[in-house]
Amino acid sequence: MKRAEIAARGVALAVAILLFPLASMAQEILVPIDAEGRLERIDAELERRLRLFPDYAGFREALLFQTPDSTFVLEISHGFRRLTRTRIPFSPPQADEFRHQVSDAIAARAPSILRERSGRTQLLVATAALSLGYYGWAVPVVANAHEEGAVALYTLVGGIGTIGPFLLTQRYGVSDAEATLAVYGGTRGIPHGIYAYRGYSENSVEGGDTAAGAIGSVVEGAAGFIVARRFGLTTGRVEAITAGADLGFGLGIGIDHLSRFDSDQDFATSILIGSAFGAASGALLSQDGRYTRGDAYLLRAAGIGGTIIGGALASISADDIEQPQTAAGIAGGAAGVLLGHSLARAWDLTGGEGMLVNLGTIGGGLLGVGATVLTESDVLIPIGAALGTAGGFWALTRLVGEPKTDGETGNDIESRPLRRSASPDPALGLVVYPRFLQTAASSEKHGAVRFDGIELRFQAAF
Repeated sequence: MKRAEIAARGVALAVAILLFPLASMAQEILVPIDAEGRLERIDAELERRLRLFPDYAGFREALLFQTPDSTFVLEISHGFRRLTRTRIPFSPPQADEFRHQVSDAIAARAPSILRERSGRTQLLVATAALSLGYYGWAVPVVANAHEEGAVALYTLVGGIGTIGPFLLTQRYGVSDAEATLAVYGGTRGIPHGIYAYRGYSENSVEGGDTAAGAIGSVVEGAAGFIVARRFGLTTGRVEAITAGADLGFGLGIGIDHLSRFDSDQDFATSILIGSAFGAASGALLSQDGRYTRGDAYLLRAAGIGGTIIGGALASISADDIEQPQTAAGIAGGAAGVLLGHSLARAWDLTGGEGMLVNLGTIGGGLLGVGATVLTESDVLIPIGAALGTAGGFWALTRLVGEPKTDGETGNDIESRPLRRSASPDPALGLVVYPRFLQTAASSEKHGAVRFDGIELRFQAAF
């Protein structure tokens, strides 16, 4: 009995020691540490340049938190072998003064750190891939080079395409939106250039379409970067524009098929106008600035799913399978875009979750076809494709997405604000009930709890 009592008292004491400090940190919100609101933490590498905390040996990081009573706490983590956290309370004027000190130090000693570089890696990888995968062999084809000459041109173009953008962006920021639209233009400019050359060139030459593809890629890539920077486009809006352009490309193919055009010029005109129309539609749908990358991926998935469902269902009763199926696919795609736009207002998805919805939509359609193809039925196979596509889209949206709360708006930040909350603490696996603390403090915001001769004094924040 005595051992049980001792164990119970020990557990109670440990819980009290752990929980009361957590209560005083309830709902602390991580806020920017500089005056411009662009920097959230100062790590050891940055501190070596700023030299703001010379008195803290073994400096690791500094974070600024806002407390529930609108004051602030600067938390400094330091130490070599043992981690020590020093918390310095700030009033709002003191926090404002400290933030300006940080901004002044950045401007004087590390001005480059605040340049937007989130899209630089994406842009550099894409330009390297385009140089090695297309430009590198396009130039030898256009130059009619062979053997050693072709190898020399390939390696030269590949090296320039890899190193050149790296040097050009060394001193300039590249946002995620700028990189995304530039990469889109660089990749889609290839088919646009090729089909435009085949459709509008009167005197075609050998390798001309290959050269046109490279020129279209460079021109559209540069234009995408400039447009995104000039108009300050968000990542969500850029993704909506690119989704619309891709769906519009398919629309152009469908219109060419419906119209029974038989010339390269008609086909080029259809896909170029369709792409432009789709891009404009995406820009229009996302003009309120609330679109996120996940919203745009949802829009794309709905458009693809609607096209598959419409075409599949039309093939059941169509005598001439081609024309009605194409028309129904176009109508289904348009309905899917409208549905996706509506769902984007109701469901909250990150970019990765939106990509999963795309994969689920396509995978569901394939699964539906696979489950019915052995029947060799002209009715069951389209129905299976339609049901599988719809089921995949619906299931993945429900599984990975979350309903948006009232008044919630989209943004391009995929993560939520970091909060330090006393309930629950994942590291301890404990849930703190503020009502217990209030009772222990006799309904006061301060007090003491006694455990057999041991008295814990505290001040809780409720």
